Amino acid sequence: MKSNIKSRLFIVAGPSQLLFLSAALLKNKEIEKQTYNDILIFRGVNVDSQRRLLCDDIASKIWEWTKVVRLDDISYHNSPDKRKVLKAHFKSVIQIWVCMPYGEVEINLSLVFPSSKIIFFDDGLGSYVVPNTLGDYVNKPSFIKKKLALFLKRNVYAFFNIINLKESGFPSFYHANRYMLFSSFFKNQKNLSQNIIVDWSYLKTQVSKCSIKSNDSLDINDQKVCLILGQYFSLHGELDREEELLHYIKICKKIEANGFRILWKEHPKNPNPFFDNLKQSFNSIENLNDYYSELLPIELLAKNLSVDLYIASTSTSLIILNKVFGSRILSTAPLLVDKMSGADKSVACLLIKELKEEQILKSI
Repeated sequence: MKSNIKSRLFIVAGPSQLLFLSAALLKNKEIEKQTYNDILIFRGVNVDSQRRLLCDDIASKIWEWTKVVRLDDISYHNSPDKRKVLKAHFKSVIQIWVCMPYGEVEINLSLVFPSSKIIFFDDGLGSYVVPNTLGDYVNKPSFIKKKLALFLKRNVYAFFNIINLKESGFPSFYHANRYMLFSSFFKNQKNLSQNIIVDWSYLKTQVSKCSIKSNDSLDINDQKVCLILGQYFSLHGELDREEELLHYIKICKKIEANGFRILWKEHPKNPNPFFDNLKQSFNSIENLNDYYSELLPIELLAKNLSVDLYIASTSTSLIILNKVFGSRILSTAPLLVDKMSGADKSVACLLIKELKEEQILKSI
C-alpha cells in the first residue's frame, strides 16, 4: 500500500449493506475523482465459511478494493484493547463510511481516527427512523446523548493526538456527506447540501453484476405466484412465536384463496424457522431455500423468479423489489404495527404513511 495515498474505510455486516454501499460508491465516483486506498471491513463475529464466500463473491464484483479485512481475522472481537488493534491495521484514514454510526466498531474507528470525515450510507429503511429534526431529538433524547458523547470523545482524542504529534488536523464531527438510496422516505424534507441522492439505477447496475445461476428445478412459469418474505419479530419479544405464525397462516390463506401459488423465503437470521409449521397447513407451499441458498438476498434472486406478488411486513426488500425490478408488493405492516415497538414500529409507520394504498394490506 502506498503511504502517500489516503485510505477510506467502509464498514458492512453482510450482503445487503454491501449492495447499498456499492450503489453509493457508484454515485460517489461521479463526484470524487481522487484516488484512495479503499478498504472494505466486515464487522461480523464468528462468520461461517458459506457466508464469507458469498460476501467475497459480491464484493469482488461490485468494486475494486485495495484490501478486504474481516475483524474476526485480526482478532478484534477478542482483544482487550480493540482500538489498539484498529490503529495497528489501518493507516492514513481520511474517510470512514458507516451505516450504523453508533455501533461499537464505528465508534472505535471514529475515535482512533478523529480527524477523518464520517460519511453515511443507507442501511435500509431503518436509516430513516432516526431523529432528523430538533423536535425528533427532543422526543428521542438518547440520540442526543450518543451524538454528544461521540463529539466530546472525538475532540479529546484529537487533542491528545495533536499534542503527542501523532496526528495533524482538527476533529471532524458532523458527517461530511449522506448518500441516500431511500431518500423518498426521508422525513426531513430540508435539502441539506450534505445529502446526496442515490438513484435506484445505481443499485440496479450493481445487482446486475452479481448474477446467480437460475435453478430450473423450480418450475413456476405459467402460474400466479406470491413470494412471502418471512421475518422474525417474535425473536425480539414484540409478539410471541405463535402470534407471528398465526399472522403468516392468515396471509397464506388469503393469497391461496386468491389463486396464488405460495413461495416462502425464511429470514436468514431466524433461528426458529416457520416453514415446517406452515407446511402442515398448506401442502402446496414451497420453500425457496430448497432451491437457492438461504443466505442469498432476494434482490439477487428476483430476476430468476417469475413472481407476481411479494409480501412482507417491514422488510426493506419490498422497496428494492418495487423500485429496482418494478415488482408488485404488499406490506402487512398495518396488521402488526400495534404489537411492534422501537425501530420496527417506526419502520411500519413509515411504510403505512408512504406506500400507495394498493401496496398496503389493512385487513384480512
